[in-house]
Amino acid sequence: IADRQSALEAELRTVQSSRKDLENFLKWIQEAETTVNVLADASQRENALQDTVLARELTQQMQDIQAEIDAHNDIFKSIDGNRQKMVKALGNSEEATMLQHRLDDMNQRWNDLKAKSASI
Repeated sequence: IADRQSALEAELRTVQSSRKDLENFLKWIQEAETTVNVLADASQRENALQDTVLARELTQQMQDIQAEIDAHNDIFKSIDGNRQKMVKALGNSEEATMLQHRLDDMNQRWNDLKAKSASI
């Protein structure tokens, strides 16, 4: 019984940690999306790329955000890897359904962010 309780407590800690990671990741991704959108808009302006100083600055900022996206890849994989545990821990509740939607949204936003940053 003690082993079972220890295993359940460890799983609970994993689920709680993953949910906290999810919240932090969603805050970060919102900031990253804004940054990528601003940089995409700036790079679309005709005169931006003709101005070598501005073009260099935009390139550096894009490299910075790309490095940040790459650095968050492991966090994304960890959250996504614990998806089933997090949802299962909530059973058949409305909260489980909402969490599933948030995780699906996170996946979509992550894929969109990577695609958009790669296309600039």
